Amino acid sequence: MDGVKEQFDKFAALGIKVHVTEIDVGCSFPTLPCLFPSSFAPASRQIAQADVYSGVLQHCLDTDACTVYQLWGSTDKYSWRDGDWGAGGKFSSWYNQYSLIFDYDFKPKLAAYSILGMLAKKKAETA
Repeated sequence: MDGVKEQFDKFAALGIKVHVTEIDVGCSFPTLPCLFPSSFAPASRQIAQADVYSGVLQHCLDTDACTVYQLWGSTDKYSWRDGDWGAGGKFSSWYNQYSLIFDYDFKPKLAAYSILGMLAKKKAETA
């Protein structure tokens, strides 16, 4: 995450607005942050994914030049990274990256709660 903050700061120093657009966080082999077999368990994947979503959001909130934080989509059911290339099927393959913040049944994953918690905290700080 340090590299993300460093890049945000470089753009801000140049007077360029930072837009985080179409973020999704793949979480299966061979994608980061779930590169190693120990992180293949669903709970480990959700923690790693939530850390990335919230880490990038925190950097955005801490950088005045960052004015947009936009997700690629909301549910794994219709993700282009579902291992079935966005067909909407429950394709159970190690290619499925479970990259969005709601699961196939539209239930929030840990990343959704993490994002909402950060935004609520920021709102309380600025109220």
